[in-house]
Amino acid sequence: MTERIFVVINGLLYPYIIGGAEIFAHSLSNELSKLGYDVTLLGYSKRDYSRNVSALKRRYKIVTSPSIGRFFDRLILPLHASNLIRGIDSSGDRPIIISIMLHSSLLGYILARKFSPKCHIVSFSGGDAAISSMTGIWLERIRIDYYLYSLLAITINNPRSIFIATTNLMRKQMVKAGVKRDRIVLIPRFVEDRFFQVDPTSSVLDGNSITFAGRFSEEKGIKTLLEAFGIVAKRVPEAKLRLLGEGPLRSLIIRYMQRKGLQENIEVVDSVPYENIDLYLGNSTIFVLPSLNEGLPNALLQAMAVGLPIVASKVGGIPEAISDGVDGVLVNPGSPHELANEIINLLEDRKKALQLGCNAKTSAERYRVGRIIRKYIDLFERCPDI
Repeated sequence: MTERIFVVINGLLYPYIIGGAEIFAHSLSNELSKLGYDVTLLGYSKRDYSRNVSALKRRYKIVTSPSIGRFFDRLILPLHASNLIRGIDSSGDRPIIISIMLHSSLLGYILARKFSPKCHIVSFSGGDAAISSMTGIWLERIRIDYYLYSLLAITINNPRSIFIATTNLMRKQMVKAGVKRDRIVLIPRFVEDRFFQVDPTSSVLDGNSITFAGRFSEEKGIKTLLEAFGIVAKRVPEAKLRLLGEGPLRSLIIRYMQRKGLQENIEVVDSVPYENIDLYLGNSTIFVLPSLNEGLPNALLQAMAVGLPIVASKVGGIPEAISDGVDGVLVNPGSPHELANEIINLLEDRKKALQLGCNAKTSAERYRVGRIIRKYIDLFERCPDI
């Protein structure tokens, strides 16, 4: 009988949330389904989910529980679990459960109690390790509710679950947060083959499009990026900043554009479908990621696979993917002048920009989907023995 896999998100699924973890859950479910696994993605939805999801090129099954709002969804977690359990076919072999993000592992734990899985795998995201260990930017705004929620998730899952870290730094943070060292497996995020098929050469050599892709939020360094672009625009008036994403700082971006008179230089592209992100990256000149806190962001790996020159912050797992001056440029977080100078340098030296992009494409091979999915398969085969 075909191996069953439940991929779990304690929240709205993609495309309602266009976040890295939600997109990863969608992509992982698709890739495992291609290999013949019987995959079901479980999470929450709005009433029109079936209509929205019809456009996705998905191969997996979906079981959802209706969301009533992010805060209240956590309070009624057992009710959501009950709804999801009713939608799952209880026949068949014991499944493998993969909880995407630490907070999803509480839902995964309830499902595990019901279905007695071969193993429960908890995949950490960038913010999980930082929040659960109260480090980095999260310490500036102590979210006690999320902190306690994370500690509870670690406590109940520690004895038997397997925890996936995407970077060596994340693995250290996880141990600091209380995860048992021998329960941690290192598996990076992956990049789909379609990103490697993009050739951005003409745009890198002749364009002026500086692209950011991600959530418009504090930890992504949006304020630093806006201030840096203001400097860039004075030196290179034809430069364009394209922001792909959504988030709470959207209104701040719009106000900045209006205040600085940069409406013609800054483009905000809301809610770009994941299926089209390679097209946007393909006609970009430089990719920027000025984050203040990160794990191993999907957008960074995708930009590398496309072959874009990258300017990114020296934080989290980014230095594990980018070698400064070889396949990208690393800057100190929160430094708009340093960020601006490096962007200007690449706009003024297109030969260097192109070489960095070519090197990045080569470096991204180690994150190609086939190699990373093989690590998941090896983990599945070792599940009972871990």
